[in-house]
Amino acid sequence: MKRVLISSGIILIALFMWACENSGNEIISLTASDSLVVAGGSVLLVCTAADDDGDNLSYIWKSASGTLTPNGNEATWVAPLKTGIYFISCTVVDGAGASDAATIAIEVIIGNTEPVIISLTADNTTMSPGGTVSLTCTAEDDDGDILTYSWECTDGSFTPNGSTATWIAPDSPGTYSISCTVVDGAGASDTATIAIEILSAPITSVSGKVLNAVDESPVANVSVTISGQTGTTDTNGNYTILNVGTGNHDVAGASDGFCPFSAPFTIPDGYEDEFFTYNFAMSPIPEGEQIRMVLNWGATPRDLDSHLLTPEIEDSTYHIYYPYLSQGSYTEAPYAKLDADVTTGYGPETITINQLFAGTYTYYIKNYHPGGAQGLKNSNAVVQIYSGESCTSNIIEVPTDTNGLFWHVCDIDGATGDITVVNQIQSSAP
Repeated sequence: MKRVLISSGIILIALFMWACENSGNEIISLTASDSLVVAGGSVLLVCTAADDDGDNLSYIWKSASGTLTPNGNEATWVAPLKTGIYFISCTVVDGAGASDAATIAIEVIIGNTEPVIISLTADNTTMSPGGTVSLTCTAEDDDGDILTYSWECTDGSFTPNGSTATWIAPDSPGTYSISCTVVDGAGASDTATIAIEILSAPITSVSGKVLNAVDESPVANVSVTISGQTGTTDTNGNYTILNVGTGNHDVAGASDGFCPFSAPFTIPDGYEDEFFTYNFAMSPIPEGEQIRMVLNWGATPRDLDSHLLTPEIEDSTYHIYYPYLSQGSYTEAPYAKLDADVTTGYGPETITINQLFAGTYTYYIKNYHPGGAQGLKNSNAVVQIYSGESCTSNIIEVPTDTNGLFWHVCDIDGATGDITVVNQIQSSAP
């Protein structure tokens, strides 16, 4: 600034000058996103400064170790791999060259390695409702941390045991995801998931064996039809028909040299096994005027016995049944014979009349199983009576509404061969 003074005609010039001083700058704060960082990890640094003159500020970042990536008043520092305490400085310089500096200490620590799940396995990934699966979660942690395992699924029930678990499937079919999460001591974690498919409840299938009703040998190549589905017996007489289901069914068997077989049977509601066993026996085609009675039944009772009372034959009457001495003969009186006797369920029990004599034949069944008063009505027993080479048959189902040890099946007129069906369960023999 200049000032001119005029005094007494003499001009005096006085020059007064003031220096304009720079106000400088000041770092208000130097902060880090974390004062601890794992080796090789990174930290964000922020330097906050002020300049009263409004000068543009320059930021200079320095560190003896690690890697700095500056960006104005911010910088990213990647820690070295060696642990220890490291100092990072920030210097702020204004347009006049004035500066201020600040330093911050960051501690570098040993880093935590996250755990890794190597595998999540199940002993079965497809099952029926209510089935059980065993699961194993295999994980590792390079730091040697103790791992904690947790198991999750939207449905079903768990019995966890650390890295293993047992899961019981729900009743509803579908695909269910089971997850295992492992956590180390530092809180780092890894998760794996496995899918388990729950199928619809299995539909009961039928399997069984077909025997010759006379000699109890297996019959091969029998066409077995159950409720519209057909299978064929193998060389051992075995057959299988899938997905039959519970309820009432009709079975038919056909094979060369045998009378056609036909009978009803029932798979009870609520039957839970995959297979229901239905064995049956087929009669070879009778010779001449033979009449043959074939008894088939279910798994229980184990022993149903066939009995035949004859009219008078050559001055004697006969009772044909097991034991051996009462089993009869084709070629001599009583000209009728017990062909097959089974004591392990299913049958057959077979009696053949080779030659008829005038009078009444009485055919009945006894439940030989002890305490079996209710066994007959629950046996699913069926008798087929075949007459002559035409295989004319009567099919007689056991009554299901009466208790008793004896089932009077029918009477046969020896003079005519006519069959009178009685079909009555009673407490004493006919």
